[in-house]
Amino acid sequence: MKIFLTIIIVFLSLINISTYIDSAALALHDLSFQRSLAAFGIAKALNAVISVFQGTEFSFSPMGMGVNISIGEILDPLNDLIERFSWLMLAATISIGVQKFFLLIGTKLFVQLAFIFSSVFLMMLLWIKNFQDRRWVNISVRIFIVMFIFRFATILFIYLNQFVYTSLLENDYNNASVVLTKTDRQLDKEFALQQTNAQDLGQIFDVRQKLQTLKSIIDDASRQIITLSAIFVLSSILLPLLYIWIFVLCMKYALTGRIETETILRLIRNKS
Repeated sequence: MKIFLTIIIVFLSLINISTYIDSAALALHDLSFQRSLAAFGIAKALNAVISVFQGTEFSFSPMGMGVNISIGEILDPLNDLIERFSWLMLAATISIGVQKFFLLIGTKLFVQLAFIFSSVFLMMLLWIKNFQDRRWVNISVRIFIVMFIFRFATILFIYLNQFVYTSLLENDYNNASVVLTKTDRQLDKEFALQQTNAQDLGQIFDVRQKLQTLKSIIDDASRQIITLSAIFVLSSILLPLLYIWIFVLCMKYALTGRIETETILRLIRNKS
């Protein structure tokens, strides 16, 4: 048991002084930040395009009766949805920025040195009989758990978040981003004219086709915005909240929880 625990402690200490996991976690975090910025940019670009069409109207006169249809009013629900999505993306981007703050704390030299010291204390508990008492077990185990949390918890969360994204969310994110990127071009292509005045049946039919196209564009864009909202609520809000909850529980246990000192000492002494 002592040899097995020693191997684990040495392995963690080697990982602790390695820069690979830190740089890899930072790279994954930057990808997540770029995704949120890209989604935020798509939403703002689409909002700007819709604003251009706020004054667009279709005018036609069936049976001599004048009818005006405002494209801006039709686009208002989509515009409201995009604005709410923009606020959500702002919150998601802030959340990702806060995650980087905690990630950077774990990479600091003083945290790495503190983890090494906690590992040394634990090794002394394992191999030096003078330190194999309840008080030293209680202190050394608590310090090691606290430093493990500070050093590796955020990194583990970054990897877990990336695993969830690539396994469950990546295809939906890519598809939604492509559709929303095309939406502004579709709007510009279909409704480039600011005013359309239909007099004959052919023009009236063309207006009807444009309105059907507009409805299809709005439906597709709305679905994709909801999809992106669900993705970022999960990856940037719910999962971080779960991480914070687990972090608090682990810290609470490390600081105030019951350490089975007698059981630990018995395992160590039986293998001495």
